Amino acid sequence: MFIAQRIRQMLPACVGNNKLDKSSPCTIYSPGSAQRTQKSAGVMVNDEILDRIACNHVNVVPEIARITETSVEFIDGSVIDDVDVIILATGYEISYPIIDETLIFDETEKLNLYRYILPLGLKHNTLMIIGILLKFIPTTFNVLELQSRWSARLLSGRLNLPNMKTMVNDIHTRPRVGRLYDPLLCTSYQDDIARDIGVLPTLWNLLFPDPRLIYEYYMGPAIGAWYRLRGPATWDGAKQTILSTWDNTKYPLNKTTNAIKSEKSFLFKQSLFLAGGLCFVYLLVNREKSFQLINWIEQLCPRNK
Repeated sequence: MFIAQRIRQMLPACVGNNKLDKSSPCTIYSPGSAQRTQKSAGVMVNDEILDRIACNHVNVVPEIARITETSVEFIDGSVIDDVDVIILATGYEISYPIIDETLIFDETEKLNLYRYILPLGLKHNTLMIIGILLKFIPTTFNVLELQSRWSARLLSGRLNLPNMKTMVNDIHTRPRVGRLYDPLLCTSYQDDIARDIGVLPTLWNLLFPDPRLIYEYYMGPAIGAWYRLRGPATWDGAKQTILSTWDNTKYPLNKTTNAIKSEKSFLFKQSLFLAGGLCFVYLLVNREKSFQLINWIEQLCPRNK
């Protein structure tokens, strides 16, 4: 699920931003920023914003070019007149005045929590800080759900913690985020939490229900349904949710869409993909058959000498 993140980090900014962003479903919500750089990572934390954009209750506009006394002009030349108020929403400060914050932050204002959840300075592991990553992560509620599941299993005695040395080492080897640090790329973190509670998908879990899940797992969005395929608290609708995520996201935003693709076409493509996946696995396991197939193809299509 984090291959796209790794590709973006390796590519030059001109390629990483233009090529990957144009193919990203997130760009259908916004025209994007002409000034964005490879390392920028602005995060909007709002569980309703995408739904409101999809319902046309919020209008997304380009960057502001200039402001006059009563209007705002944007970089694409469009203008909004009779503007009364412009609100600069600059965020908020993370603070926990009701407890000793030295349990959460170290002397450099960085998080000092195991798995970004558990303080280590208490006699009993009964305090979990769920949601402290809210300011740093783009997939907020997926992480909150996993943190809640992790905490529930710890409190119920179904999750065993490693020794203190291992937990301290984990804190110091993870990206050290704090009150004012950059957002965290959290896909690998989600996988770590999922592995702890036994819900991280494996290759075989993805291959046999539907080979398409393998592609979606590594190239698709990191949604919460991935962690409902196996382990405790599975959900029967997880697979369909995963496979339809992008279609469901684009559908209400595509004004030219009149109907969803026919079920017949969908079933044909699904069957074709499944057959191809099974053939690949069969040839992978039976190497002798693979060589025979290669020899047959070479005889059928001889090379020009």
